[in-house]
Amino acid sequence: MSRFLGRLSRTPSTHSIKSNQSDANGEPLPPKTSQILTTPAPGCVPKPRDPLTPEQEAKLAELEKYARSVASQTAPPADYEVWEQKWLGEHNLYQRYLRAAKGDVENAKKRIKSTLEWRREFRPEIIAPASIAHEAETGKQIVSGFDKDGRPLIYLRPARENTTPSNDQVRYLVYTLERAIDLMPEGVENYAIVIDYRGATSQSNPSLSTARAVANILQNHYVERLGRAFVMNVPWFLNAFFTAITPFLDPITKEKIRFNANLAEFVPAEQLDVEFGGRYNYEWDFDVYWKTLTEQCGIAEDGSRKQTGAKPTAVDKHADAIAATQLTGDGATVGLGAAAGTTAALAVAAGSTGAVSANGAKTTAYKYLQELADYEELLSKYDTFLFDCDGVLWSGDETIAGVVSVLQKLRARGKSVIFVTNNASKSRATYLKKFAGMNIEASLDEVFSSSYASAVYLKRVLNFPADRKVYVIGMHGIEEELDAEGILHCGGTDEEDNKFLPALDFTSLQNDEAIDPKVGAVVCGFDMHMSYIKIAKAFKHLTRAGCEGDVEAGKEGGGCHFILTNDDSTFPAKGGPWPGAGSLSAPLVFSTKRTPTIVGKPHKPMLDCIIATKQFDPARAIMVGDRLNTDIEFAKAGGIASMLVLTGISTRDEIEGEDAKTVPDYLINSLGDLDAVP
Repeated sequence: MSRFLGRLSRTPSTHSIKSNQSDANGEPLPPKTSQILTTPAPGCVPKPRDPLTPEQEAKLAELEKYARSVASQTAPPADYEVWEQKWLGEHNLYQRYLRAAKGDVENAKKRIKSTLEWRREFRPEIIAPASIAHEAETGKQIVSGFDKDGRPLIYLRPARENTTPSNDQVRYLVYTLERAIDLMPEGVENYAIVIDYRGATSQSNPSLSTARAVANILQNHYVERLGRAFVMNVPWFLNAFFTAITPFLDPITKEKIRFNANLAEFVPAEQLDVEFGGRYNYEWDFDVYWKTLTEQCGIAEDGSRKQTGAKPTAVDKHADAIAATQLTGDGATVGLGAAAGTTAALAVAAGSTGAVSANGAKTTAYKYLQELADYEELLSKYDTFLFDCDGVLWSGDETIAGVVSVLQKLRARGKSVIFVTNNASKSRATYLKKFAGMNIEASLDEVFSSSYASAVYLKRVLNFPADRKVYVIGMHGIEEELDAEGILHCGGTDEEDNKFLPALDFTSLQNDEAIDPKVGAVVCGFDMHMSYIKIAKAFKHLTRAGCEGDVEAGKEGGGCHFILTNDDSTFPAKGGPWPGAGSLSAPLVFSTKRTPTIVGKPHKPMLDCIIATKQFDPARAIMVGDRLNTDIEFAKAGGIASMLVLTGISTRDEIEGEDAKTVPDYLINSLGDLDAVP
């Protein structure tokens, strides 16, 4: 993944155009054309919208007031001010961000502020066409046609990739999205994407930095813009990935994404490429495409808009674009990593059903398990039980009463047991010793820790080079899992990094041997021997020249991955809670100003690790945990049921009332209560 290993010709293959001259019904096809379709077919309009409720209008007004206040505190560059004002005046802006935030106004404020800052820096509305025209030469991204709901179609063809990873790839993606938005008819607020993997190879993957940049932009700055995604001709090297993630997507996201679908069901025949069974007999011609797109959208040479010939602005078109019913907590934000001409697959930020709707009404109720009948019903409903460890199975060095017997009874009933912990202080092998010491039956393949998942993520997802090192802020657990995956490392428990420096004496950090140039990643976990030396060395690795680039084998310096085993604010132990790995990582996040990849619960890499090795029906799986913000959120993100125990961190008060943000499906005082079943 560190670079593209092959380039395709700037003239794409014609394999995507059918050789026969008849459509799916045997009718003769129209003559080939290079003209793109910039208006929808007659009758293709969005569904009617319900009026907003007073409560929803109040939330939207509050959000708009906040956004304009933030914008007024610091003026944008003079040449960008008009574009910012148009964006702030786009009525559907606030509906989309509120929906993406599950009706949480404070969360929506944070997200919209982040996008405001990004737009000022990226200036997406005024990208000069000439600056990214070279990215468009092969037709790897094409905006043409509309689906039956009037959404513009964006065709992405990774096999036509013609450039190496660069910022221009990302800018061209943004340019394409902006043109699709320009072409949206009145009342339409999102686009449909067709990703055609025909002819793509595993060597077409982009750099990780490009994939990350694309995912970040789509998920965070084009929220609720994806109406539907069609993934076609999925190759073997991505099929397993898509198969693995699909069961874990929430219903809203699943509905948006279709694999190898019959596109004729969603797109009028005259607007659908013949490759997918339509009658739009399109033939790629860069000059015609580029000229037509820029003229239809009224784009001037410098990226600004021509005074005549331009489409209506988004402000004019989208005043009442959002259905009031979509402002509840049922939305899902989906980003497509393939959009930069990639085969990196879907970068999915799947929104789970929220506990609070836009008008503040509670939409999710939990079931409090207290009776034997409740316990029996639970055990009959689920076959796979995923358990957090600290606060669920034990507290400190003491097993929670009844837990050993409960686990034995689950196994006796044929249930599958999986242990999932964010604790990176121990390796899986060490965990097995703790399980044995507490008379809890467990095998190595049943234990998933954030230290193990971090090592697997480096080795198998990032393809971390065998000759590069990982700098560790953490304890033996991380080092042992890195060793098991054959990954070199330094820092961690090394004696030289576990001592104090004399006050204001940086001499030992300034010699050539102090900062190892072979380090290509920093992994930060729970560390009870945190030192300034560790923070300083990690800081140097993460901020050196080219630090956000690729990590290449046989080289020194350059790219450096930033990985947190987990971002738990506290660590559950006897006498605690105590500061956790998330708290210990704060100095690095603050000083480097870099956004780390977080592996542990509730984040996706941990789930990927489990999916890669365990097979189970998500509809019959349940996560049992003691923390709402990790265990329960992890379950919701994965589309599985959840149960909160009250023997750890979170309390019942946190899931009561209208302001409860995360609510489990079940509540039980202790896992040991299930021992009441025979």
